[in-house]
Amino acid sequence: KNKSSPLSNFDLVKSYLLACASGIGLSAGIQMWGESMGARRSSMAATVVRSGAPFVGCVGAGWASLISMRFDELRNGVYLFDREGVQYGKSRIAAREGIAKCCAARVFWNIPALVFSPILLNYYYRTAFHAANPKMLIPINLLVSTSMVSLGVYPAQAVFTQQAEIPASRLEPEFHALGVENFYFNKGL
Repeated sequence: KNKSSPLSNFDLVKSYLLACASGIGLSAGIQMWGESMGARRSSMAATVVRSGAPFVGCVGAGWASLISMRFDELRNGVYLFDREGVQYGKSRIAAREGIAKCCAARVFWNIPALVFSPILLNYYYRTAFHAANPKMLIPINLLVSTSMVSLGVYPAQAVFTQQAEIPASRLEPEFHALGVENFYFNKGL
């Protein structure tokens, strides 16, 4: 969340419910689509589609939550500053760019947990160690899942700096003739 826009408890709950509904809806929809593909096409294509359902559901939930929580920024803009920290007003174009970068980060941070974890765990389930130590199932799942979340979230947040820079030429016309070549804004997380 960008600190320049307050968030009420109502907005937080609304965002949470929207994220849950979006994630479940997308996942269930893709699962059903994959099931219907199984009858018409190769089972491999249907398996790939069904396997992607959790990823699409998580990314969609993240996007829905992000856009819901930061909708006021899309409507009103985010504050722009010059290099010295002087504030020049709000830009909706900068808000859109910041939120788009946050949406991209949510795609990146879900890849290790939702793509690599199932592959690694599927490989683990076929090992002799797993067969000989079934009580290790939960600890191994926890270790792999936690590692993949850590591997995804922190680097994904670092892909785009929180203090973003945008040329004045890409902003609304009122920022073009202020004598500032590049503006800065808080992109948020």
